[in-house]
Amino acid sequence: MKNYGGGLYIMKAGFKCKFCNKIFFDKPSRKRVYCSSKCRYKVDRKKKFQCKLCNKIFFDKPSRKRVYCSYKCRNKFDSVAFRGKGGPFYGRKHSLISLAKMSNSLHRTCLICGKSFKEIPSRIKIGKGKYCSQKCYWQAQKKLLKKQNNPNWRNGISKLPYHIDFDSDLKEKIRRRDNYTCQVCNMTEEEHLTVYGELLSVHHINYDKQNCSEKNLMATCKACNARLNFNRDYWQKTLMEKINDTYSAAKQF
Repeated sequence: MKNYGGGLYIMKAGFKCKFCNKIFFDKPSRKRVYCSSKCRYKVDRKKKFQCKLCNKIFFDKPSRKRVYCSYKCRNKFDSVAFRGKGGPFYGRKHSLISLAKMSNSLHRTCLICGKSFKEIPSRIKIGKGKYCSQKCYWQAQKKLLKKQNNPNWRNGISKLPYHIDFDSDLKEKIRRRDNYTCQVCNMTEEEHLTVYGELLSVHHINYDKQNCSEKNLMATCKACNARLNFNRDYWQKTLMEKINDTYSAAKQF
């Protein structure tokens, strides 16, 4: 750590990647253990787990530490586990301050469904208390974040049609070339069918739906295909390098 003009500057330190043992430099405060996202994805790739309640097989990253296949199973288990003596509020009472706040609750009208509900003044003061439930809140968000108001708006290009050559035969050819494996997280098509109930997606690397060249297409899972819509410049450069390496290796044989 050095002092420049009265301010502190945190110097980058050297660390060893937990996966490939490569030395990389970064600020200690970031607490990185992998040199790149590529190494992190290889370690934290999706694995098979069994639901604690219904015994259904599901796939997810180990770092998420999931034990249930869905919210439905988790809520069903919690409704039994936290009932009676298992509940966190069992044997406790509201404080006089809490009771006073609840008694001073104001009647509000939901902006979406028109239902009447109560809300405490302190939440109304910070702009809360407009919707009666999470369902109404998300309905309002859908209306507020439509089209130009949405930060991900791209002038409606998602509605443009795909090229006529982008058919099931071409998609199958790309999946076969990529060994029926997602080229971002390495999820196999067998795992994809178990989790999503459908075949692997095929992604346009340069985001041009009319460019159906095989070098512009890559097999991805449903989750990665959605993630590739963010930070597009980075993903386009990364995937283009990957596809070029694939064809370069094929030419050597």
